[in-house]
Amino acid sequence: MVMSREAFEDECLRRGMNQNSFYQHLSYSPIIVKHAEGVYGLRGAKILPGTVSALIQKKRREKVLHDFGWTDDGKVWIALKISKAMCSTGIFTVPQL
Repeated sequence: MVMSREAFEDECLRRGMNQNSFYQHLSYSPIIVKHAEGVYGLRGAKILPGTVSALIQKKRREKVLHDFGWTDDGKVWIALKISKAMCSTGIFTVPQL
């Protein structure tokens, strides 16, 4: 069995696993193996040729910068659209202006 990380995560969360536990198991489980970026499966499982490459998703970068500017007292402000990745990781970067 092999799945995209997104599908695997959705299924685990649907079945009651919390997100933190999911990532702990994904990182440290002796029976889960990373076949490619974003593609995971059971160690030793028979996988048909082309299955992993079909599951590799092209990286889609969302535009998160909404607006930016300067306040009257000379401070920078920035407005970002919160992406799914930001919500799931809690990480965001400040774009170069």
